[in-house]
Amino acid sequence: MTAQEKLTKVNEMIAMGWTAYFCTAYRAIKVNGKTVRKFRDAGRELLKVENGKLFISAGKRYDCADYCSIRFAK
Repeated sequence: MTAQEKLTKVNEMIAMGWTAYFCTAYRAIKVNGKTVRKFRDAGRELLKVENGKLFISAGKRYDCADYCSIRFAK
């Protein structure tokens, strides 16, 4: 699955009211509709694809989320 396909899937699931969890070996980042709206209101995207890689915002920088396990919960 490409990074753009992952981003599309995550955005579709969030739009349907699901919560996405980006899981690493040490932590999980919870992303829901409220989180996405908060970042958009601040003029910044929470998730983006650049150079074929998926990135998630971490403050003022973006961290690569290619190797995160993405899980969904209602």
